[in-house]
Amino acid sequence: MLFGETGFNPHKVMSTEYIREEHKKISPEAYNNNSILDGVGNKIGWVLEELLQVFRPDLTRENTFNHDFVTPYGTVDAKAKWVNKGGWPREDWAATVYDTSKHQTADYYIFGRVYVKIDNLGENYFPYGYICGGILREEFHDIGTHYNRGDREGDNGYKITDPCTNVRLDQLRPIAELEGNIVSPEKEENEEENWIAENL
Repeated sequence: MLFGETGFNPHKVMSTEYIREEHKKISPEAYNNNSILDGVGNKIGWVLEELLQVFRPDLTRENTFNHDFVTPYGTVDAKAKWVNKGGWPREDWAATVYDTSKHQTADYYIFGRVYVKIDNLGENYFPYGYICGGILREEFHDIGTHYNRGDREGDNGYKITDPCTNVRLDQLRPIAELEGNIVSPEKEENEEENWIAENL
């Protein structure tokens, strides 16, 4: 099973030593500097893909023009945003697909948030991320709201920077978990403190 049945149920996934070390090796030239976020978006996307493989080891990596993973249930495109403040994802936050990637034809979208911090050397690092949920691509575009640059998002008033389609996170289906490297909201504060003390 790829998705659970009902309910807003994001999962916090802690980073691994492999993710941290491999991220350091990635050349800046590997990122598409013409992307909306001038390459940062691709870096965040890579981290989310790695976290997804920690969370769901049954996902087979297959980066193509149209999708990131192959599963027994169909192809998956992982969509990431970054956050720089702690706290569990809110139900009214948006899952976003920008118009520039609407051509991709994966069967499913999986959405996540990657938490970004800055170390003592001024470099970004990614201690954890949230797997927020998934949805059929066709359903996403059926129920989503399209926004143009400068529009205000209806649920939270955020200003839209680039044309996109959004749905609320609580409209996604929760993803069934297979891996144990998951943190519940109740354990979040202690787990984050312990992880940072052990790894940084």
